[in-house]
Amino acid sequence: MKTIIPQNVLFDKIIGKQAIEKSKKYRPLIFTVIANEQVPIIYNLVTLELLELTNQEVKLFDNEIPYSKELDVFIEKWFLVPNDFNDAVFYKQFISIADKLKKKDAIYNYTIMTTTDCNARCFYCYEKGTQKVAMNEDTAHQLVKYIKNHSKDNKIKICWFGGEPLFNRKAIDIISEDLINEKLNFNSLMITNGYLFDDETINTAITKWKLKIVQITLDGTEEIYNKTKNYIYEANINYFERICNNIEKLLISGIGVVIRINIGVHNITDIDSLSDYLIKRYKDYKKFRIYIVPLFDFTNKRTSTEKQNLINEIIRIESKLYEHNLVRAYLPRKLTVNKCMADDDASTLVTPDGKLGMCEHFSESEIWGDIFKEDLINEDIKKSWYISYDHFSECSTCKLMPVCKMISKCPEASNICDEISRNLKFYRLKRAIINEWKQNGKLDIFANEETAKINLL
Repeated sequence: MKTIIPQNVLFDKIIGKQAIEKSKKYRPLIFTVIANEQVPIIYNLVTLELLELTNQEVKLFDNEIPYSKELDVFIEKWFLVPNDFNDAVFYKQFISIADKLKKKDAIYNYTIMTTTDCNARCFYCYEKGTQKVAMNEDTAHQLVKYIKNHSKDNKIKICWFGGEPLFNRKAIDIISEDLINEKLNFNSLMITNGYLFDDETINTAITKWKLKIVQITLDGTEEIYNKTKNYIYEANINYFERICNNIEKLLISGIGVVIRINIGVHNITDIDSLSDYLIKRYKDYKKFRIYIVPLFDFTNKRTSTEKQNLINEIIRIESKLYEHNLVRAYLPRKLTVNKCMADDDASTLVTPDGKLGMCEHFSESEIWGDIFKEDLINEDIKKSWYISYDHFSECSTCKLMPVCKMISKCPEASNICDEISRNLKFYRLKRAIINEWKQNGKLDIFANEETAKINLL
């Protein structure tokens, strides 16, 4: 046995070693995953420990077996548990204790909507029909006062969001300048289409906005991309070429770029060409990554065959991208008790008019507070987002429970968890396990960034 990634410190502090019961038979903890490369590798999704096994040791995880001395290390590390052990209850109790240890009085992760307006008109945009509002100067200044009052000396992490956040660059400038003047420690990332970047903006992003990562969506090569984005500008501009040039400028400047590819029936035949183009142009940049998202609507209109076709294409293309280290493939080192920003007390959405919300998909509802009226807090709305989506009979025995991101109120919840989607998650998880083994646990450059907004698993 060789340790590739050690057990999480917080787990060891709360739970410690498992007691050995010699009278019991043992089996693998449900939340363990074995991947095979040149040697067997096993990962514990609860303790976050990754081990390389010998061919003899991996046989211990095949069946329920009586106690023997060679099981000791795997029992103590919680890779093996007694036959009558309740895995789901154990995990939920552990997370409940870990959650109680978190500081609840600080907010230091902010998703800031500078505007709900945008210079693109994507047909699938979930913000379609949203009222167009831009953050004004008074709100920008007041927001920094709010951040100062609630950060509790934590490093502040900002995600600039929209609409298109650069459509209201002035708000970004004001907030960043005020944070610097208040000597508050912060960095930021941005979700953007990338169109409005130029040399001067990139320089400001580095020096003033403390911008570390930019996420840009590319839905295809030139023809598909230009048609999908449907920008408001004159038609003779080659939008695809402009965005790709801006991506290169950002990378040269040292800002990381994550490309999100939405794949659906409109572009499924074009994504292979897009991936080839991205590999050829950007593969030598260390701060360049890609992730792919299947476009499923929330009304479950996709047939199983259509879903499977999308997933198959994702796996095929990701396999190619993995060869060039262009897909995020690392395992977490820190325990995460929340599923996303919506159930994290340390995170909040800020709308352009200063309202505090739970999720960017609900910028006009699910509002729990206001930066101008700090004493008005709707705890009922906040608590309603802490309920996990566990309506499926298989939830209690699902290996993916520790990395399940589903919240009951999330519009994706009832659509995203099916066998087809779980297979994609298992594929990605095993890829990450193998990558960590190949790197001998060395962190990817993106894993070192303190910007956890973009979760790609």
